[in-house]
Amino acid sequence: MAVSLARTDLTREGASGRQPKYAKLKDYLIAEFTGGRIRPGDALPTEKEMAKTFQVALGTVRQALAGLEQEGFIRREQGRGTFVNESMHRKLNNGTETYVLLAVNSRGVDASMWRGFESGCKESSHHMIVCNSENDLLLQGNLILQLLQKDVAGVAIYPIASRETPYYQVSPLRERGIPVVMCHRGVDGFASPVLVVPHQEMGRQVGDALAEQGHRRVAMFSDVPTVHSLDAFTRGMRESLRAQGGELPDEFVYSGESPSMRPAEREKQIAQSLERIFGDENPPTAVWCVTSGLAESVYLLLQGMGLRIPEDISLVGFGDIHRTSALARRITTSAFDDEELGRKAFRLLEEMALGNRALDDTERIEMPVCLLEGETLGPAPCEMM
Repeated sequence: MAVSLARTDLTREGASGRQPKYAKLKDYLIAEFTGGRIRPGDALPTEKEMAKTFQVALGTVRQALAGLEQEGFIRREQGRGTFVNESMHRKLNNGTETYVLLAVNSRGVDASMWRGFESGCKESSHHMIVCNSENDLLLQGNLILQLLQKDVAGVAIYPIASRETPYYQVSPLRERGIPVVMCHRGVDGFASPVLVVPHQEMGRQVGDALAEQGHRRVAMFSDVPTVHSLDAFTRGMRESLRAQGGELPDEFVYSGESPSMRPAEREKQIAQSLERIFGDENPPTAVWCVTSGLAESVYLLLQGMGLRIPEDISLVGFGDIHRTSALARRITTSAFDDEELGRKAFRLLEEMALGNRALDDTERIEMPVCLLEGETLGPAPCEMM
C-alpha cells in the first residue's frame, strides 16, 4: 500500500528563490525522507495520484521522480510501482552510515567479531555502534527497541545462546526496512542471511582427532546452557566417537546453570564437576571445552587436581583462530575466524543497504573450521594416574 502524502503548495517561493515546480516537488519528497515520514521500502502514490494531490501537471511529477531515480532515492518496478530505495539514508548522509553489531559479549567472547565488523566499517568510512546483550533475552529485546529509534543502516545480530530468540523480537527491524544479518545462528521464521559456525562439524572434527589418538571415553564442558550449539557439538562428537567405538556419556556433559553466574561461582561449579567426573571408576581420557576461556580454566583446574596434560588427560578447546593469550596458544583448539565473520557480516549489510541484496535474502554461509595445534592433545593413557 502506498504512503499518503500531505498536500503542499508548490507555487510558493522557497528560500532559494524561484524554482520549477518539479524541483519543489523533489525537495518536498526528500524532506519527507529526511523526516522519516517516508521510509525505505515504502511505495509512493502513482503519478496520477501525486499530480492530483499537488495540483500539478503529470509531466511535473514525472520530472521530479526521474530526478529522484537518477540520484538513487527511488526505484521503479514494472507492473508494481515506485518504491523508496533501501539505500535512501546513504544518500541523505552523503554516503556515511551507522551500522550496528548486537553481540552476546562484546568485551570478551565476541572481541574478534567486533574487530572484523569495525574494520569493515572503517574501510567504507561508516560509523559503528556495538551493543552488548550479555546473553540475556530481555536485554536483547530492549536493545532492538532502542535501535528502532535510531537512524541505522543495518544491524548484525549474534542471537543469545541461552534461549531461543523469538521472531517477534527481531521482526520490527524488517518492518522498518533495516537490513539484518544473523551471526552464528539464525532465528526461526526470520528470513535473513546467516553466517554459520558449523558446530556439528566441529564436534565431528574434535571427535575424529581424539579417536585418532586412541581416546574412547570423553567429557565435554560448556560455559552456559545453550539452545543450539551445545546440542550440535554433542551430536557431532557422538557421531564420530560411536563410529570408532567410543562414547560421550550424558553424565560427562557439563553446562553452566546461568549465563550471569559470577566467575568465582562458575569456577567452583566446574571444579566440582571435574572432581565428580574423574571420581568415576571409568573416567574420561580427554575433555573438550566449547569456549576458549573455559578451556583455560579447566586446564588450570586439572593441573590443580594433580593431572598432567596431555600425559594423563588430553584437553581440546574451541574458539577463534586468533588466540591472544600464551595459555590459549598452548591448548589444541577447534577454531574458526571470528574476525572474518564480523567482516563478512558488515559486507552483507552494506550490500543490502545499497540494494544489491534483498532484505529477505536467506543465504546461509558456513565459516571454514580447522584444528589448531597445541600441547594438550596426546595419546590416550593406558590408565589414569
